[in-house]
Parts: sequence; C-alpha cells; structure tokens
Amino acid sequence: MNRLTLLAGALLLAGQAGAANFYVDRAGAGNLCSAERPCARIQTAISLAGSRDTVHIGAGLYRENLIIGTDKTGLVLQNYGMGEAIIESAGGAREPEAAADIILDIRAAEVRILGLGLRHPGGMAVKRDIGVYVRPGANNVTLRNLRIERRRRGADLEPTRPGSRGILVEGAAGVTIKNNDLIGNYQDHIQVPTGGLLINNVVDGATRVGIVVAETAEPLAAEENLIKANAVSNSGGDGIQIQGDNTVVQDNRLVRNRGYGIHLCGYGSSPACVAPGETAIAKDTIVKGNHFESNVQGDVADFGANNIVR
Repeated sequence: MNRLTLLAGALLLAGQAGAANFYVDRAGAGNLCSAERPCARIQTAISLAGSRDTVHIGAGLYRENLIIGTDKTGLVLQNYGMGEAIIESAGGAREPEAAADIILDIRAAEVRILGLGLRHPGGMAVKRDIGVYVRPGANNVTLRNLRIERRRRGADLEPTRPGSRGILVEGAAGVTIKNNDLIGNYQDHIQVPTGGLLINNVVDGATRVGIVVAETAEPLAAEENLIKANAVSNSGGDGIQIQGDNTVVQDNRLVRNRGYGIHLCGYGSSPACVAPGETAIAKDTIVKGNHFESNVQGDVADFGANNIVR
C-alpha cells in the first residue's frame, strides 16, 4: 500500500512538473509567449497552451474576445505583476449571425480564471453582451477575483433576447464564483443552473436581477447551489431570485433592490420570475442569516414549496 501511495504521488508530481507557463504582455513581440519573449495577444497564448498549463497576463488593456476550447482542460488564466490586466471586448465574433458579444467563452472543464478585469466598453449595445460564458459540459470551472463591468449606453441596452449577463453558466455543474465584483448595466449579473458556489461577490447595479438560479432543462436542474456572503445592491428587480430546488441562501447582504431582496419563485409570484423560469417553483430552499435594507417590494417573498426562511 505504501509503495502504491508513493507511486501515485510521484505520478502526480510528474504531471504537475510537465505543466507549461506562457506569458502575455502589452509590449510583447514574440510568438512563443515565453517569459523572455512574451506575446502581445492572450488568444495566441491560449492557442499554444495545453491542458493544465498557465497563461500569465501582464498589466494593461487587451482588446480581445477569447475562446478556451474543449481541449484546454484545467487551463489557468491569471494576472501577474503590478497593476490590473483588463480584457475589453473587441466586438465579439465578426460573423453577422453571431448575436452574442462574449468576452471570455469557456468550453473546457476545470478552467480557472483568476484576478482579471473584463469589460464591455461604452457605446451602443448591438449584440447580447456576456462577460464570462461557461458552456455546457465545462464543469468545475473557477472564477475568482475578477472585475466584470458593462458600460453600455443608449435607449436599448438589450437589442437581442435573451439579454446581457455578467456571468452566464449553462449546463455546467460545480462552478465556483468567488470574490468577484460585477458592476454596470448587465441585465442579470450572475445566472447559474446547478451545483454552484457563489461566495463573497459584490453585485451592483443590474438592470433586472443581481443573481438568478435559473430553471434549465435536464439533465442539469436548477438545484444544489450555495449562495453565501454576497453583497447585492441596486438591482432593477430582485436582488437574488431562486427558480430551482435545494439551494442555501445564507449571510448575504441585500440592499436597495427595486424588487424583493430574495425571491423564491412559484405560482403566484408577483411580478413573475424572469425567463426561463416564469412558472418555476423553488423547493426545499433554506434562507437564513441574511441582512436586508431598503428593498422596495420587501425582504423575502416565498412563493415556493417546503422552503425554510429564518
């Protein structure tokens, strides 16, 4: 047994030692993305990197729309050095039929995004803006210490339906969203389906809902999320909206939201919960230890079934 343990440890260390590092810098001129000759584009480094590798991004402004493909399992993107690395949308996919402007499109599992800024700039919205899109099957992704901001202006902030999202998780389980700041005028700042950990995020100024656990089609139901110690303020509707089952909503701070602080959806919800869960019923949800202040429609609305509100 001891020999097997030692062998397993040796294999693990060998795998870790094989992970490569790639470097990006605004002043970079190389095409190998090495520490000595960093490249200037983040997507170049992502293309060179393999599974479990790390892309180190230097401070500065990068105008790109990034895709992390399905073959990049465990890839890490992180800020390094002094100052903030900001990725500003360059407008999304160029094809006219591509209706979404996605800054960071994650298609691989176990990806980690750490310490970066993501921004939709000022100007008119022409597509569906998404800061981070975690696609179906991209399980166990970690988003930590990010600043995600939308600065759009004009009369029509949502020219395509469904609307903009700061973080959109669809069909992916086990996603950790922790210590992030989401600000500006995304319609919903965070939308998740199942199995997520949403901890210690600052969510301010969503035009509709700050955090929504959205009803989705099987096999991933909207259930088993932990939403803890988040600060959600100034949403145009609810601060936190729950459409699914078995969620714990604990120790959050809900302030000055124009809907409910926390809305447990169900038949008779007034106003109706947002799409896709207009007729969803929140079940077996625990709401405890939350702080409420000046939420226009009230602190907690329970239209669901078998929920515990303390």
